[in-house]
Amino acid sequence: MVCRFFQNVDTVHGDAAGARDGSDEFGYEEESRGVDESTADDEKINWRGRIRESVLDLFQRTMFKTNILHCIYRFYNSDRMESDVHRRIQGVPSSFPHTNLFIIASHGDHLHVLHDCSWTGSTCRCACVKNFERLFGAYAYRAKRWVIRKFKWNAERAVNTLFYLAKGRRQIEHCQFGRFLVRPGDRPSHKSRYSALFDWLQNRQKGLVAGDHFPVDNNLLEEFGIGRSCRPSTSSDHDAHGTQTGGNQHQGRVKGSQEKHRGQRILRWFRTFPTAPVNSILQTRHWAESEFGMIHRGDKLLATVLNSCALEICDMSMTDLFQRYSSLEFNNLIFAAPMGNVEDTYYDIEESVRVLEELLLFQFDNDVEIVQVFLADLVDVLDKKRQKLNTFFVLGASNAGKNFFFDCVIHYFLNFGMIGNFSKYVGFPLQDCVSRRILLWNEPNAEASAFETLKMLLGGDQCVVRVKFQSDVTVGRTPVIVLSNTDIFPKTDAFRNRIIRYEWQKAPYLAEKLKRPHPLGFYKLILKYNLFK
Repeated sequence: MVCRFFQNVDTVHGDAAGARDGSDEFGYEEESRGVDESTADDEKINWRGRIRESVLDLFQRTMFKTNILHCIYRFYNSDRMESDVHRRIQGVPSSFPHTNLFIIASHGDHLHVLHDCSWTGSTCRCACVKNFERLFGAYAYRAKRWVIRKFKWNAERAVNTLFYLAKGRRQIEHCQFGRFLVRPGDRPSHKSRYSALFDWLQNRQKGLVAGDHFPVDNNLLEEFGIGRSCRPSTSSDHDAHGTQTGGNQHQGRVKGSQEKHRGQRILRWFRTFPTAPVNSILQTRHWAESEFGMIHRGDKLLATVLNSCALEICDMSMTDLFQRYSSLEFNNLIFAAPMGNVEDTYYDIEESVRVLEELLLFQFDNDVEIVQVFLADLVDVLDKKRQKLNTFFVLGASNAGKNFFFDCVIHYFLNFGMIGNFSKYVGFPLQDCVSRRILLWNEPNAEASAFETLKMLLGGDQCVVRVKFQSDVTVGRTPVIVLSNTDIFPKTDAFRNRIIRYEWQKAPYLAEKLKRPHPLGFYKLILKYNLFK
């Protein structure tokens, strides 16, 4: 299992082929069992035992720091660096003071680097790593890092790790283990005590022996993190020395690309479930059951995607929106249905058209021509067809059906804002008007000092508004729907020329209505009266 795990780690970094070069699972070529096989096996067992004894002796004589870090550095250009890696490793000093473990092993397009580290503040400041990244920082980036606590780094794990790093196509280029040091061409200072380990590593460097088998170690499996090793390599830690290396720049580009792709997927999903307002999709079962349902509401990418989804609606006409809605399944058209329960909230489209037309005929004494003029004026405001005419005002008593009718109009555009009342108790009455497709002002109230600002807003002129915790923002032309029981606007031409005004009467029969008109019913009503040229 340990072999399979390490092979799995290397597969993540693109070099599993090295473990399939014609050797068996542990690196020995398959051969028929001959007469001398038992003798050869005895020699291998004796040889492995001597190596193990050397490592165990070194382990007992070495005081490691609090953590062992195992990093994988991957080359940008593997073809070029595989031939150059041996020369560059010669630039690594023979030993580092205050470092008791420092191993570099090459394997095709990447390097394994192990060292002991104090890991203070979850940061590596070791001189050996600084030196290594100085030599390789422009040619390789750190693709993965495991942090192993010292108390879990026992002697068996040290033996197994060495066997792994010398198995198959892997080659240990630099090995500092306590007082023991070996590199290609070096002569050990303790050859008599560790001759078996020295000869084995030198032969591995020359490619004269095959890799060795190491036993199953459950702690090793656990701490190198089965499952975690297969995560995308962009989860690497920040640069250990406070400067951004070439590797971290590459990781930043990869992470940025992945974030962009993830954001585009979320945006496409939002487009298939139109809701009013746009962010109310997060309160539906559709979101909770989707693949994105576990994203935190405070996620910055999610906020950016919601903002993009709202902004793209600002320039869409009624016809553009209808074409989008027509390409979706009816049950996906949530609009303002609580929890996405469309059937319990809205009438079907045909019934919605009938109910809306019935209300207009009631308000205009069954005069079809006036109904047509009313709808034509409304379309002119909603699609910004008349200069300086940007507001549609319906005056009427309560229970006149103003909200019953205009809720489906507002929700049709999804990205709507609410105008607040202007008083000394409200500091930012227009902060919800920024980057909206349509605005609603329900039961307006304003001080006289606000009328100059209102004149610009109601006429579609650009005006600067105050937004809490932000700089002042410019609001462009945005259609305004005003519903009120009283007329608060001045009787001057400056206001009357900017507003289309209708008066409605009470409609008590609406109390019997159990559902709301569907927003698409409003568009179908416009089509019925042939108001789109």
